[in-house]
Amino acid sequence: MISMPPQPGRMILSEVALRQSPLLEVDQFVKFCGERNLGVSKERLHRFEQLGLLRPIVRIQRIDGGNLVLELDGEPADDAFEEGHVIDACAPDADYEPASVDDPDWMPFYSAFQVWEVELVLNRMNSVNWLENYADDDAPSFDWVARRKQDFRRNAEVLRKFTEDRRAIAVLGQYISNTYYPRSLSDQRTIRVSYPTHYSHWLLYESDSWDWDAHVDAWKPETVADLFTIDRGSLAGVYRHLAVTIRSCDPLWHWANLLRFISTNKRDQLRGDALRAQTYWQLAEVIRLLYKDLYDEDLGPLEEFFGTTVNHIPELSVREDTREHLKYVVNQFGLNPQPRATLFVEGETEVKFIESIYHRLFGNHYGVPGIEVVNLHGANNATGSKKYDQYGAIFRLADYLHHHQTFVYVMLDNENRTRKLKERARTKRSLYGHRELAIPPERIRIWDKDFEFDNFSDMELASALTTLTNGEVRFLEDDVRMIRESWSDKKITDLFLKKSGRELRKPELGVVLADLVLDPETRKRPETRPIVEQLIRVHDQALHNPLPILRRSWERNQKVMDQEPIRRDG
Repeated sequence: MISMPPQPGRMILSEVALRQSPLLEVDQFVKFCGERNLGVSKERLHRFEQLGLLRPIVRIQRIDGGNLVLELDGEPADDAFEEGHVIDACAPDADYEPASVDDPDWMPFYSAFQVWEVELVLNRMNSVNWLENYADDDAPSFDWVARRKQDFRRNAEVLRKFTEDRRAIAVLGQYISNTYYPRSLSDQRTIRVSYPTHYSHWLLYESDSWDWDAHVDAWKPETVADLFTIDRGSLAGVYRHLAVTIRSCDPLWHWANLLRFISTNKRDQLRGDALRAQTYWQLAEVIRLLYKDLYDEDLGPLEEFFGTTVNHIPELSVREDTREHLKYVVNQFGLNPQPRATLFVEGETEVKFIESIYHRLFGNHYGVPGIEVVNLHGANNATGSKKYDQYGAIFRLADYLHHHQTFVYVMLDNENRTRKLKERARTKRSLYGHRELAIPPERIRIWDKDFEFDNFSDMELASALTTLTNGEVRFLEDDVRMIRESWSDKKITDLFLKKSGRELRKPELGVVLADLVLDPETRKRPETRPIVEQLIRVHDQALHNPLPILRRSWERNQKVMDQEPIRRDG
């Protein structure tokens, strides 16, 4: 294990190594431990200090009756120690009698990293007796006092050795916290650096002029290695010991790869054992970062520290890109909200129709199986113009979505060269090299005329238009038939405007048509209509499109993206 420097408390205060992880007054430390399922009172902490089992980092005395406080400015704090205002309580040769627990002139300060030390002491000092063993009248007599004294002597001897080791680790973590603690709290994308100005009845330090980037640039990890007599094996041993501790207490151990990407604010809302484990994770990460700086080698994530990892999930090469790494991790937990299938439709009528009918057909919203419905607001946005971007945009978008394993389907009316769009799809190559086509033409549905005429009879459309006027205007089957026969020149919107004097509200038409499809009195089964058949197809594809947890799985899936449905494990 690592060694404790001769004057650790003096080192920490002199260099103000508490800007990012402040030392805690005893009441704060008691609360801090309690939130982490380590119930300990300040009276017990005081008694442990008297027995030499668990000591604070420093003890600070009120100066001049409380009129002055200890000011820390990054200069040596030797005077305060020499004058007796501060006791280096965790020094190996510290020899002092702590003031009484209620003495208003003295305050013990602890490091958050000493939680690990507290757990060890409580595990040895807390005793559980099974009283039912002594309930019988013929139970043997027992000298409780003698037994407890024996237990204490045995445990105290063991504890003094192990708490010295853990105290050295806590002091090391505290001493290097200004450098590494912000990175230990990272969500893998951002670093949160504090610039506090701290004032209490005991000490004052300002950080307005302190710059974390400049501090890191000037950092010399070799100095730390000399101070704590660190070598490669001992530091790796500390990391391994923390890994064992965390695995034994953390209820979220198997979710560690996901927790790394969760914001610090959310992780701070954990409680009990999970919150204690997070404190250990932070200390472990500080140790890992120091090791990397000293030996240019990464000890690796704690959750992968045990045994030999044959298959990294995801692969190590993926982790170089944090966004890609997060994508594969959330896929493991089924949390990736990306669409499994995207359905591009012509306009508002189709969107409202799908929104209205989907839940009644499949029992849930289309977002549940992972379908996204996109309104193209007209065929021109799919085909482009004759002069600019003929068909290119929709193909490039479909190609991009397929590259990210989202299946694309397109439904368009037969207008503005949409037939040619489907023809072009047969030869439009993918840019990414894993698939042949940007989008298989089979996933592009061009109606013979349009959505309304291809899916509904003249009588049904007449009934729907009549419903939209609340029966005030009666539309006849012959009215609609005339529009169908001259469809290239006239549309159903023209008929509605001519007979009712109103603009046709396309979203409302979509809702009425959905009701018509599911009307029990209609003679057609829903699945016989082309639009419902298409929805069933998209629904089935979305359900059978597992997002991968390995890059090689993604590569394998890409090779079959042109097939349907894809049925591969992630």
